[in-house]
Amino acid sequence: MRIGVIGTGAIGGYYGARLQCAGHELHYLIRSDYAHVVEHGLIIDSCAGDMRLPQVNAHAHMAHMPACDLLIIACKTTANAHIFPHIAPLLTDNGSVLLLQNGIGEEEHIRQYISHPLLSGLCFICAQKIQPGHIHHSDYGLMTIGHWLDDRSAAGTTDALSHLQHTLESAQLEVTVAEDLLQARWKKLLWNVPFNALSVLLDAHTDALLANPSCAELVRILMTEVQTIAAADNRILPDKMIDAMIHNTEKMVPYATSMKVDADQNRPLEIDSILGAPLAYAKQAKLSTPALASMYAQLHFLYGNSAQTHV
Repeated sequence: MRIGVIGTGAIGGYYGARLQCAGHELHYLIRSDYAHVVEHGLIIDSCAGDMRLPQVNAHAHMAHMPACDLLIIACKTTANAHIFPHIAPLLTDNGSVLLLQNGIGEEEHIRQYISHPLLSGLCFICAQKIQPGHIHHSDYGLMTIGHWLDDRSAAGTTDALSHLQHTLESAQLEVTVAEDLLQARWKKLLWNVPFNALSVLLDAHTDALLANPSCAELVRILMTEVQTIAAADNRILPDKMIDAMIHNTEKMVPYATSMKVDADQNRPLEIDSILGAPLAYAKQAKLSTPALASMYAQLHFLYGNSAQTHV
């Protein structure tokens, strides 16, 4: 397959490299690291096996990329307004899109610009770009994929999903299929909302947040609020899911969340897609979510120039 990657950071670089090593033709959109990657390629230090790609098809502009059978969008949601209007020419007639992004609500956004099959992936991976063209993958790597339907219903396991799963697994990636994409997105928000927000506001990694009893309780409160909003969206997240998520995070290597890394490097934060969109759902459903509202207000006060207001 010819596969395009929009956003060659930790996520796009890691998964793109795996697919390139499996024999697919990869084309990467690379902005700040373009000159370095053209000269030196990509380096991925991974707990699942290191990869060295001395030659990559790097592009500094979307207009220079060829039409692809699969277009992986792995940029931060803060770039979507500049990316989505220009992606249609990058897809072959039978091409499809795989949206690898955090948060909720971006499928409706991208649908304004494409009619191709739209698949979404939720990446459960600890990976960071540590140098230009150099990615460190320290833990996990599971990708959960689902098929987006415009009526927001559960798509089940479609032919497009099965084909994508086979493609990803042939690249030695661990993949599960979510029959209900929105259920999977709300589930991931259980983790992303508390840990991303608190890691930035308290300047702490995941282990420190859970080691402090007050912070650990706030994590649980935020998770419960997300659980309540998901239920209003007809997606049930059982209490045991919260317990398991906290337990698994306690066992995880100390980790700086993606939002903390962005804050530390003075990059725009995904405040709206991770916190703002769920808060908008809560307001629409007339739910009281004071902890979430507080986290959103604090982040927006400190980093408001990086977010487009949902609420």
